[in-house]
Amino acid sequence: MPSVHRHLETPYWQASFRGHDGRWRMRSTRETDRSAAQAVADRWQREADVLAVDPTNQGIQLANPAELQEAFISLTQRAKAGTLTLQDGQKLVSDLLAASGQDRLRNETTREVFASFVREKVTARAGSTAKAYKQFCEAFVASLGKRADLPLANVTARDIQDFRDAELARGVSGASANHAIKILTAPFNQARRQGLITHNPCEAVDAVGHEAAERVPFTAEELSALLAAADNEWKGMILLAYTTGFRISDCSRLKWADVDLTKGVITQRPKKERRDKASKKKETVILDELREWLTANQGVGEAFVFPSIAKRPPSGASGTSTIFSKLMVKAGIVVTNLSPEGSKRAFYDKGFHCLRHTSISAAANAGVSSEVRKAHVGHNSTVHERYTHRDVAAVKSALSAMPRINPKPAASA
Repeated sequence: MPSVHRHLETPYWQASFRGHDGRWRMRSTRETDRSAAQAVADRWQREADVLAVDPTNQGIQLANPAELQEAFISLTQRAKAGTLTLQDGQKLVSDLLAASGQDRLRNETTREVFASFVREKVTARAGSTAKAYKQFCEAFVASLGKRADLPLANVTARDIQDFRDAELARGVSGASANHAIKILTAPFNQARRQGLITHNPCEAVDAVGHEAAERVPFTAEELSALLAAADNEWKGMILLAYTTGFRISDCSRLKWADVDLTKGVITQRPKKERRDKASKKKETVILDELREWLTANQGVGEAFVFPSIAKRPPSGASGTSTIFSKLMVKAGIVVTNLSPEGSKRAFYDKGFHCLRHTSISAAANAGVSSEVRKAHVGHNSTVHERYTHRDVAAVKSALSAMPRINPKPAASA
């Protein structure tokens, strides 16, 4: 049984207890009350007994019980003083694992975890998607300052919320701020699966309420105006996007080797597709009005179908998106900025991507099934519904077969 006594020169009680090796040790309890000091001494004795070497025990023997015992005592005193930290506990658990011959506790910093995650996404994802992951992950790590070099478990929901609020303060929309949190959720979920953390702090942060801004499809009149204002290559680009739903990057980089007019298909792997998937090109049917343009302008091999457009970057002052915006102005198409007041980035209701919306909506209004539409444009999720804008007359016609529940009014004489 451990004993305690008052040290002559201090107000604290000293504890005498038998260590793991059978030797007696003395240590200050940092307590001024004898009963409290005795409780501390008893606890230390129990910890020493756990670490004691038992020759009859066939279990794993700890490599450094004396050091672990001292660590237990130090942590007990720090807990009593209110200075015990998460890092202290993690280090002790890690030391216990190592002493029993196991791997140490993985204790990677936020900076290390996020850097590894970004490297993986740059390899696995398409360029634009990987760029978004990199942008938001690096911005979040920067927002933590020196705390980014602490273990990942130190990140709290408050850190996530502060980052979201900072995004809103610099002028991004609520939708963009929510998208940033959605991106941050991924590395934390991955870390949880790897056992680095027990919970994802992003899950405790509510999404910002916002009214979603949506692109709208072009009308038939607007499509005719675009074709009339476009040169030959841009006519082909418009017809390609309208009849296939291709994105601007896939349209501009199309090569004649991808076009099989005999079979009537375009075989291409969408640029946005995940890079870590097995390479699988997708066949897209060539509709009649696109076939007419391709036949009239037919080329061969690795040559680009739209050579002058292919030389341009997708964005920027001289990019294809900007050139198309100028074409819309030339065609007299009115474009509206849907971004909330104060937003850092404009979001317009019409642009080249609206040709994808137009393609899907036109097919839906013509009665093409959802399965065929999805296969044609390469959608494989519920995102397809956001691209479908049904015409009121088409919906009314489709639903007109529903039985009436109220008799028709009698015809007036």
